[in-house]
Amino acid sequence: MISKEEENEKAFRNSLKLIEEWGKENKKPSLYEEILEWYYKHNAIQSGPDIANEITRIVREWLPKEDPRPSYDTMQWNKCIKTMKNNLFPKKDT
Repeated sequence: MISKEEENEKAFRNSLKLIEEWGKENKKPSLYEEILEWYYKHNAIQSGPDIANEITRIVREWLPKEDPRPSYDTMQWNKCIKTMKNNLFPKKDT
């Protein structure tokens, strides 16, 4: 006879397995994969501002979004996102 603890442990392990499978199926593509996919969609890559703008658009869409909820954690999250954006897309001096 299986104890209640063993049943709970088995249910917990099954839940973890389902979560892991879902994570593998719904994994967000890496930035490299996004750019590579775009590259293959456009057979002939030529250098120029249009290419740079398109890669910039892909990177901006790939970055996580800021969180509007007010809390210390979300403030730190948003600070991190802004730092990434500022490092990837520095403002040009005019």
